[in-house]
Amino acid sequence: MRIDAAVRKSIFKGISLSVFIYALPVALLFLSLYVREQRPWESPISAAQAVLLHRWNDYGVSAFILLLGVVEFLFGLYDRERWNGNEKQTDVVCFAFPLLVVRPVVTYFGLQVLPFVLPHARQIFAWVPFWWGFFILCIADDLTQYWYHRLHHQVPWLWRFHRTHHSAPYMWECRWPAGKMPSTPFSFPRST
Repeated sequence: MRIDAAVRKSIFKGISLSVFIYALPVALLFLSLYVREQRPWESPISAAQAVLLHRWNDYGVSAFILLLGVVEFLFGLYDRERWNGNEKQTDVVCFAFPLLVVRPVVTYFGLQVLPFVLPHARQIFAWVPFWWGFFILCIADDLTQYWYHRLHHQVPWLWRFHRTHHSAPYMWECRWPAGKMPSTPFSFPRST
């Protein structure tokens, strides 16, 4: 299974544009810091800021995602007629497993391995203001998910794995990959 030359050219053109879009918020961050004559990397974050960031990372993201799942259940943002017992089990597992198992395991092993692999990189981005970091991560996550999805549609080998995603009788937010979580709020207006 080969990729058509026109598709390959389209992918290359799109990735080139995406690299520019990835870099744009970072360039805007540095431009805003330059204009305001700020150099936050020269002064580490305060202890209060560190505690706030750790609490958000430990509890805030998980609580936010759990809240989204509860909102979907309460407001019926799924097709109740097609949501039988098997679908309920599948959806609950697809929602809970990444949140309660995958994220803690990846975090734990990441925290165990990264200090040895990159010992001098600890808190390398601690100087980035919260909202700039949030904006940059939203752009990066959204583009990464876009390319993940687009390549799964255009590369025949990847389509084999992805086509089951399109065979579901309906789409529900919790069926989406766990990696989609940071940009989940931007996904609700889209229709599937």
